[in-house]
Amino acid sequence: MKAPLTYTLQHPIILNTRSTDGTEREEELRPAGATIVLRRPKGKDMRVVDQFEGQNVAITLALIGKLTNLDAQEVENLDAEDLAGLGELVGGFVPSSRKTGGTS
Repeated sequence: MKAPLTYTLQHPIILNTRSTDGTEREEELRPAGATIVLRRPKGKDMRVVDQFEGQNVAITLALIGKLTNLDAQEVENLDAEDLAGLGELVGGFVPSSRKTGGTS
Protein backbone atom coordinates (compact mmCIF):
# COMPACT_ATOMS: atom_id res chain seq x y z
CA MET A 1 0.00 0.00 0.00
CA LYS A 2 1.39 3.40 -1.01
CA ALA A 3 1.86 6.16 1.52
CA PRO A 4 -0.58 9.05 1.08
CA LEU A 5 0.56 12.10 -0.85
CA THR A 6 1.33 15.21 1.15
CA TYR A 7 1.56 18.90 0.33
CA THR A 8 3.08 21.64 2.48
CA LEU A 9 1.15 24.93 2.52
CA GLN A 10 3.22 27.81 1.18
CA HIS A 11 0.86 30.42 2.65
CA PRO A 12 -1.44 30.44 5.68
CA ILE A 13 -5.13 29.87 5.07
CA ILE A 14 -6.75 33.12 6.21
CA LEU A 15 -10.44 33.78 6.75
CA ASN A 16 -11.38 37.46 6.48
CA THR A 17 -14.55 38.45 8.33
CA ARG A 18 -16.33 41.70 9.08
CA SER A 19 -18.27 42.28 12.28
CA THR A 20 -21.57 44.15 12.44
CA ASP A 21 -19.72 47.35 13.40
CA GLY A 22 -17.61 47.13 10.21
CA THR A 23 -14.40 45.98 11.89
CA GLU A 24 -12.42 43.62 9.68
CA ARG A 25 -10.74 40.64 11.23
CA GLU A 26 -8.38 37.94 9.97
CA GLU A 27 -8.45 34.45 11.41
CA GLU A 28 -5.70 31.99 10.54
CA LEU A 29 -7.34 28.64 9.78
CA ARG A 30 -4.05 26.84 8.98
CA PRO A 31 -0.50 28.18 9.17
CA ALA A 32 2.02 28.20 6.34
CA GLY A 33 4.07 25.02 6.57
CA ALA A 34 1.09 22.86 7.60
CA THR A 35 1.04 19.45 5.97
CA ILE A 36 -2.02 18.61 3.91
CA VAL A 37 -2.66 14.89 3.40
CA LEU A 38 -4.25 13.64 0.17
CA ARG A 39 -5.73 10.19 -0.20
CA ARG A 40 -6.14 8.35 -3.48
CA PRO A 41 -9.61 8.85 -4.97
CA LYS A 42 -12.27 6.20 -5.27
CA GLY A 43 -14.73 5.93 -8.12
CA LYS A 44 -17.40 7.84 -6.18
CA ASP A 45 -14.99 10.75 -5.73
CA MET A 46 -14.44 10.99 -9.48
CA ARG A 47 -18.12 11.77 -10.11
CA VAL A 48 -17.25 15.43 -9.59
CA VAL A 49 -15.57 15.39 -13.00
CA ASP A 50 -18.96 14.73 -14.63
CA GLN A 51 -20.77 17.05 -12.22
CA PHE A 52 -18.56 20.02 -13.14
CA GLU A 53 -17.57 19.04 -16.69
CA GLY A 54 -15.53 21.81 -18.29
CA GLN A 55 -15.28 23.77 -15.01
CA ASN A 56 -11.67 23.10 -14.07
CA VAL A 57 -11.57 25.27 -10.96
CA ALA A 58 -14.79 23.75 -9.61
CA ILE A 59 -13.46 20.24 -10.25
CA THR A 60 -10.18 21.08 -8.52
CA LEU A 61 -11.88 22.62 -5.48
CA ALA A 62 -14.33 19.72 -5.18
CA LEU A 63 -11.56 17.11 -5.40
CA ILE A 64 -9.38 18.96 -2.89
CA GLY A 65 -12.37 19.00 -0.53
CA LYS A 66 -12.97 15.27 -0.97
CA LEU A 67 -9.38 14.03 -0.96
CA THR A 68 -7.65 16.15 1.69
CA ASN A 69 -7.86 16.80 5.40
CA LEU A 70 -9.11 20.36 4.72
CA ASP A 71 -12.66 21.36 5.54
CA ALA A 72 -14.88 23.29 3.09
CA GLN A 73 -14.07 26.70 4.60
CA GLU A 74 -10.34 26.03 4.36
CA VAL A 75 -10.63 24.89 0.73
CA GLU A 76 -12.55 28.06 -0.19
CA ASN A 77 -9.86 30.25 1.41
CA LEU A 78 -6.73 28.62 -0.02
CA ASP A 79 -4.15 31.01 -1.42
CA ALA A 80 -3.96 30.82 -5.23
CA GLU A 81 -0.41 29.41 -5.12
CA ASP A 82 -1.46 26.60 -2.78
CA LEU A 83 -4.59 25.98 -4.85
CA ALA A 84 -2.34 25.52 -7.89
CA GLY A 85 0.02 23.18 -6.02
CA LEU A 86 -2.76 21.02 -4.64
CA GLY A 87 -4.50 21.22 -8.01
CA GLU A 88 -1.49 19.66 -9.69
CA LEU A 89 -1.63 16.75 -7.28
CA VAL A 90 -5.36 16.10 -7.61
CA GLY A 91 -5.20 16.81 -11.34
CA GLY A 92 -3.03 13.74 -11.72
CA PHE A 93 -6.10 11.67 -10.86
CA VAL A 94 -8.41 13.32 -13.43
CA PRO A 95 -8.57 11.83 -16.92
CA SER A 96 -7.26 14.50 -19.30
CA SER A 97 -9.85 13.86 -21.98
CA ARG A 98 -12.38 11.32 -23.02
CA LYS A 99 -11.10 8.62 -25.32
CA THR A 100 -12.48 8.52 -28.81
CA GLY A 101 -12.60 5.75 -31.36
CA GLY A 102 -9.87 5.10 -33.90
CA THR A 103 -9.68 6.84 -37.25
CA SER A 104 -11.28 5.24 -40.26
